[in-house]
Amino acid sequence: MLDLKSPRWEELSHAYGSAANVPGMLERLRTEPPSDNYTSELWFSIWSALCHQGDVYTATYAAVPHIVAMAKLKSESERLEHLTFVGYSEACRHHERSPAIPPDLEGDYLSALDEARELLLENLKLRWEEEQTKVLLGGLAAIRGYPKLADAIINLDSSLA
Repeated sequence: MLDLKSPRWEELSHAYGSAANVPGMLERLRTEPPSDNYTSELWFSIWSALCHQGDVYTATYAAVPHIVAMAKLKSESERLEHLTFVGYSEACRHHERSPAIPPDLEGDYLSALDEARELLLENLKLRWEEEQTKVLLGGLAAIRGYPKLADAIINLDSSLA
């Protein structure tokens, strides 16, 4: 996992340019108390920088192992935003416009996906609302290697039911 103090972060990019600020966001995510919902300023900043409107970046691949490691320390009910981010990022990684995973980040990224898969399976045992279930199932589909199915699940219009 890329050390948060590594100068490599400055070479990676996110939606707004250099990813030099990502280690600070990840450190805040690790140390701040859990937010009441996904609209917290910190999660908004993470999503906006690393998974912006369906796009992922080289910094996303470096951040995912950190986010999965943090999810492992959370209770099942507190993992939802972490797992949603990882699953949606993986689904977006397969878009044509997404950058390739840098070789030096690939092993840690793929290992983190394996760990996230197990966490997603654990979390699906809980009783969730429809929207939460949808993002967990979409994330699982993405991590299992079915990005088109993941997109379909994540973007499913609930009004059809």
